[in-house]
Amino acid sequence: MQVSSAEPAARQRIRLLDECLNLVESAIEAGRTRVNGELAAQLGHLLERARTPPPSRLAGRLIERVLDDLFLIQKRVMSEPADRAY
Repeated sequence: MQVSSAEPAARQRIRLLDECLNLVESAIEAGRTRVNGELAAQLGHLLERARTPPPSRLAGRLIERVLDDLFLIQKRVMSEPADRAY
């Protein structure tokens, strides 16, 4: 995913978190119940770019729990003040 440097930081973070949600939803559609190593690496990279470290180790976690965590992270980012420095 390309993120424009001109885009506001909060918007960039939300777009990266949306990409995380898309990956997890694809895994659910594929019938996975747990996060495998490849998905964990992809999510970890996106979360790092979004300056939001994963809440815990991702590999082996239940997909539904990771999805819940992503929604909480997204809600937190959306409620942060717009002028917050990153």
